[in-house]
Amino acid sequence: MKKNMKIKNSKFFKQKSYATWQLFLLKSLLLEPDEADEIETNLELYTYPAKQKFEPFNERMVLAMLLELAENFGMEIRGLITEGALSYDDPDKRLQVISTIENSSEPLYQKALKGGLDAKHISTLLNSNLEYRDDILDSKFTLYLKFNDSKKEITRLLNHLTALFMLGKIEKHGQFLQHTTYTYEYQKATFLKNISSYIARFGKNLDLKESKDAKIFGKDTTKVNFLETLLGLEKEGYITIIGISPINFDIPQHSKTKQEAIVSLTVSDDLAQTAQLARPDNEVFTWGKLKIDMTKGIMQYKSGKAKEISPSQDEIKLLVLLMQTNRIVKYSEIAKKLDMNCQMADPAEVARAVQYLRRNIVPILEGVGMTRREIQNMIISKRNIGYKLRRSTSSL
Repeated sequence: MKKNMKIKNSKFFKQKSYATWQLFLLKSLLLEPDEADEIETNLELYTYPAKQKFEPFNERMVLAMLLELAENFGMEIRGLITEGALSYDDPDKRLQVISTIENSSEPLYQKALKGGLDAKHISTLLNSNLEYRDDILDSKFTLYLKFNDSKKEITRLLNHLTALFMLGKIEKHGQFLQHTTYTYEYQKATFLKNISSYIARFGKNLDLKESKDAKIFGKDTTKVNFLETLLGLEKEGYITIIGISPINFDIPQHSKTKQEAIVSLTVSDDLAQTAQLARPDNEVFTWGKLKIDMTKGIMQYKSGKAKEISPSQDEIKLLVLLMQTNRIVKYSEIAKKLDMNCQMADPAEVARAVQYLRRNIVPILEGVGMTRREIQNMIISKRNIGYKLRRSTSSL
């Protein structure tokens, strides 16, 4: 380690809160190939998911963090923008700004256009009050990074923040994790319970999309820490993250479409073996002429077309539970086995939640060709108790 590094003074080792984009940035840097002396990367790659909450200052925040990493850990940075990166709704305005910058006597602007900005120049630009500074900073930078020996310290920093998250000792966006989200231990336990179905369908190499797969950590996705939990699982050796990228990236600033991450990972051999042993030998469930294949993620009725299903969907899990159980299944048992949020609530509230789930099953079964009458005959409701499936299936 270089003696002049200011690691002990880094605010990142002292901070009491973090943003997900900071972890995204650190992990993205570590995934850059080690053998390359210099990496070209667009600054916008690292704005996920800051863009959603910090527009239009997200790129400056990322840039400021990169500069501090460079100062503390010996990473070299050069910056370049081109006139094509300066975009305005009004073409005349764009030409005016480009012309002004090109004709400016300010050396920082000339260096920006010619690719000569180093870390010191970028820092000066960030902290200056120069005219058109914002036009430069809000444009798309291309950064050239030379890591030197910085990855060791970037790894240490990421491990430090991840460990604090795992222990619930750091805040996210100013809110205590344990008060607003699932604990890491809960999310890990839920992941270990759900991972077998993913491995059965896709193998050890998985691409997890935040909006689609967050439920692997818990039913209420608003309480899930998607990237943070994956980093924790990697730290404990359950998985290895091999790729990370934002999707829905070029969405308009005020769009309702959510920016999110997709993480590519490999499950460890030990976890894959454990998950395989924990999986039931038979994951095909039938009742009459209705078949649910949890391994393939399909449902079929009679000789109709098989429909795609999600094995983690509560309505599907309820159907399978009833298929497996030749008796009345009480509301409280359903809520517990499906890990529903209401399981510790008042019995009347639990009953309402399960009844609502039962109603949601109807359109799913209709989608594979069952009629409402067939569905009504199939599922027997025991008032104020729970549900069971009718034993006689000869008509179905």
